[in-house]
Amino acid sequence: MKLDKKIITLLVEEDLKINYNYNYSFMKELYKLMSSIDSKRTKDIHENGFKIDNKIYKLFNFQIYFEGANYNNENIEIKKNSLIKLNISGVTSVLNLIFKGILKNGGIEIGGHKFKINNVEDDKKIKFNKIMLYKVRSPIVESIYNSEMKKAEFLNPYDERYYNALGKNLLRKYKIIYGKEYTGDLFFEIEDFIKIKKKFIKDINKNGFVIGFTDFEIYIEAEPEMQRIAYMTGLGQNNSIGMGNISYICGRRE
Repeated sequence: MKLDKKIITLLVEEDLKINYNYNYSFMKELYKLMSSIDSKRTKDIHENGFKIDNKIYKLFNFQIYFEGANYNNENIEIKKNSLIKLNISGVTSVLNLIFKGILKNGGIEIGGHKFKINNVEDDKKIKFNKIMLYKVRSPIVESIYNSEMKKAEFLNPYDERYYNALGKNLLRKYKIIYGKEYTGDLFFEIEDFIKIKKKFIKDINKNGFVIGFTDFEIYIEAEPEMQRIAYMTGLGQNNSIGMGNISYICGRRE
């Protein structure tokens, strides 16, 4: 499978406010756009995704940057003529459906507001090395089912199980995308624990929520093919609602 990343620039045509918990509704918008092009394929992606070991992966990820916005206690306030940068990445066939849907529908909706495309750019070229340093741009979510509590237990970066879960997640994605088992090193190390921020993302399928951790830098030691998967599909769970998005800082061979 091919992976790709595009940067879409959207123009804000009036002053507006967007609720912080836009992630789930934006994922629904992406499915709506895809469905306008191929409803059968979109239904299959939504319901079945890419399956492995009784797990389902959608293999796309996004992050939205509101340039020059004012972040108050309740909303994101955006001024007229400012720009929004939408970074979207994942399996090329899925991205192609999204872009066709945006073109057909004359734009894309975020938080109840529709925006027209101002520009589309390719992501900068990155040479993936054995050791890479990334900035975590959106909360990395990992959870396990707690049989005693009978609900999901969200893991945190101070728990060894958090890193084990991150690794298993990437190993499954690797097998889906490349059609083979990964046999190289896979190691995670957080550079700056002091910067870690805990985030609650609400309005997930009505009253649901997820808990994740963001704003820190993380080293990943792995083969370049695995680095590419982490960068293009995101770390952890819930990537299709924009969780686990990372940006490149630097890399080195050893």
